Amino acid sequence: TLCSQEKIEELLSKSFSELAIGTVVESSLPAPFEKFGRTTKISFIDSSLQESIPATTFKKIEITASWKSPLKIGNKEVKLITLFAEK
Repeated sequence: TLCSQEKIEELLSKSFSELAIGTVVESSLPAPFEKFGRTTKISFIDSSLQESIPATTFKKIEITASWKSPLKIGNKEVKLITLFAEK
């Protein structure tokens, strides 16, 4: 969704050190995305693309946008993932 892409672009405009490790949950977003929720998770990854506890020179940015189905059949979600390397 556009709200996921917008967040990824915002994060990629920052430096590697500015990307804080952790998870941020936004249950409501500003217009025009007010019907969406968004979860942002940033973690270190190793050369096998697995999450890594010790700091590495690679970070994974995972954005999940969620919304209620207009047909009232449950929640829907889209996940975008990108990798970011220290330069």
